[in-house]
Amino acid sequence: MAESVQELTGAEQVIWKARTTLRIAPGQTRVFYANFRDSDGQRCGAVNVVAPVANTDYTVNDRPDGTGYNYSSAPAFSISTVIEATRMKITLGNTATGPLYVTLLQVRGKPLRVYDPITVQKVDAGSQNIYEKRSRSFDLPMQPDPVFGQSMANYMVGRYKNPILQADQLLVKNRDRLGVVNLFGLGLFDKVLISDSETGASGLGHWIISLEYSIGADGFLVLMGLERADDKQYWLLGRAGYSELGRTTRIGF
Repeated sequence: MAESVQELTGAEQVIWKARTTLRIAPGQTRVFYANFRDSDGQRCGAVNVVAPVANTDYTVNDRPDGTGYNYSSAPAFSISTVIEATRMKITLGNTATGPLYVTLLQVRGKPLRVYDPITVQKVDAGSQNIYEKRSRSFDLPMQPDPVFGQSMANYMVGRYKNPILQADQLLVKNRDRLGVVNLFGLGLFDKVLISDSETGASGLGHWIISLEYSIGADGFLVLMGLERADDKQYWLLGRAGYSELGRTTRIGF
């Protein structure tokens, strides 16, 4: 189902401000992100975002207390920005012979607030009759396309309407290898396959979402946090084994 959406654009205001003086060493380039916030301090999107203006949105001096020579408009100081929906990428540079101090840096724009957001709901009656009702919700506050939400809902119901066997953790003690795999060579989001004769599991794909190593007097442990991977194949144009739509693959979203 869908509900109406009301968007409120506020007046132009400061949507981000540096909390401390920023030091830039000679020859240094500093890159960071300014996350937009509304007047209540909540993360938000923004429109009509203004690129910082010298002496209005930023001031640069050769002393940390804001005194000394003003480099705000000097060629030795550079500032470039990339504006995104909810943040601004800011790059600062210094080609002067000494350090520069940014004593004021802020971003102005019109914050966006959304009330009565669009709600998309997808159910599978057959699954509810067999396994009872199970719900899961996702909040997509910066997603402007309701078709994406509907596609995601279809995907999640299609994947989870039937129960799946999942392992949350894999613990290995005093072994650095499993078969030909070096456990210390595994990284985040590598895929592992789990088989277990007692449960009948065979080749269940899981992503590694956390890794923990412990070393003690009695040996060492490797603990992997896992998340079940989607075992279905998705359509890839022109790739053998992945382009036979409807036979061996399906469209994702």
